[in-house]
Order: sequence, then C-alpha cells, then structure tokens
Amino acid sequence: MKLNLILLLSALLGYVLGSFPSAVIFARQKGIEDIRKTGSGNMGTFNVLRTAGKGPAFKTLAADVLKGVGAAAAAYFIFSEAGKTSIYFAGMGAVLGHMFPVFAGFQGGKSLAAFSGVLLIISPALLAGILAAWILMYHIFNRIAVSSFIAFCLLPSLIEIIYAGAGERLIFLMAAGGFIGLRHRGDLSEDIKSLI
Repeated sequence: MKLNLILLLSALLGYVLGSFPSAVIFARQKGIEDIRKTGSGNMGTFNVLRTAGKGPAFKTLAADVLKGVGAAAAAYFIFSEAGKTSIYFAGMGAVLGHMFPVFAGFQGGKSLAAFSGVLLIISPALLAGILAAWILMYHIFNRIAVSSFIAFCLLPSLIEIIYAGAGERLIFLMAAGGFIGLRHRGDLSEDIKSLI
C-alpha cells in the first residue's frame, strides 16, 4: 500500500475514533440532553464536571484520553509499515475529530484529553511536563483556559528539551498545540479580563 494512502487512512481512523461524543453520552445519562447547550457549552470534562458531576466527568475524561491512545496505537498496529508517522497522522485525526465530531454535528470540544492520550503513546515524559506546567499555572491563576494556554505555549521548549531534532514529532505537536490554542481563544479572553 502506498505511503500517502496509509497516512490518509491513519488520519481517517483517528478522526472517526476522535469523533465519539463521550461528553454528550455520559452527560445524557444524568438527564442533560445536550452538554453543548449547558454550562460553558464545551463538549469536555470540565463542563461535564460542573453540570453533571464527578462520575460522568471521570467517564468523559477516560473515554477522551482513550480516543487518543486508541487512535495512535491502532494506527501503529494496523499500518506498521509507515512506522511512527502513522501515529502522528492518526493523532492529529483524533484531535480534529474531537473538535469537529462527525457524530455530533461537528460541534465538539477543545481536545486536551484526546491530545493527552496521543502523547501518552508517543512521549509520556512530554505529557508529564505539560501536565506539571498546567497544574502549576492553575495554582497561580486559578483559571482553566489561561493554564491550558500557558502550558501549550511551553510546548516548543519541552520539545526542544526532550526531542531535539525530531522533525515529524515537532510538526505534529506544534500543529495539534496550535489548533488547541485556537479553540481556547474565547475562554482565554474572558479569563484574562477577569484577572485584570
């Protein structure tokens, strides 16, 4: 099979897995018809936690992380001839699938958990660094969007420390981080106003 086709299929596999609307399903079990019309309107763990409670939030987080893990691992197993490149394409597909899910009207979340799942496969150390940065920033600012944005701004430095010269990884991580940053821009603006 040609490499271009393999990478396209890897991305599609990731996109389909990423499109699974975890937050919508688990919030609905608590009587919330559409989590995207409740609370912050985001299809993610924090909104489920605020509106549906800890149980559905934990299930949402686990499922969203598993979307990233599953996409990366499945692509690497099925399309092993493409090597780790298949992981990066599947991972990007999972990130975009969570943001623009085909099974939920293309109105999804911000993909932090799905991206974390991909990182768990390609670099647990990098994931640990990002999570540590996020926790530190949250303790300082007590704002989710600001903490997420700052942690992902640290991504290039973390990549340089852990993956100096790793071209494909750098492209994937920067692209995913860029999309995630864009998804946070509205919340980030509100958080900054509240801090001033």
